[in-house]
Amino acid sequence: GRDSALLEGTNIKTLRTSRYRYVSRADGKETLYDIQIDPNEYHDVANEPEYDGVLSEMRHKMLKHLIEMERPKRRTWAY
Repeated sequence: GRDSALLEGTNIKTLRTSRYRYVSRADGKETLYDIQIDPNEYHDVANEPEYDGVLSEMRHKMLKHLIEMERPKRRTWAY
């Protein structure tokens, strides 16, 4: 299975993993929540230096999801 899920709404995209929730808005604003530590998502950690690597990884995962949606994989038929 997948390790993350992409959700889309009007002017917003959200990527959810088992530990983090990353939100990207059309106006360029980003938020990142560490839902293991903050399950109610009260504290945005996107601007905290210790989360720079996580933020970069979540951006990459989101881009990968979006590219995969644009270019779906070829069907393979089980014979």
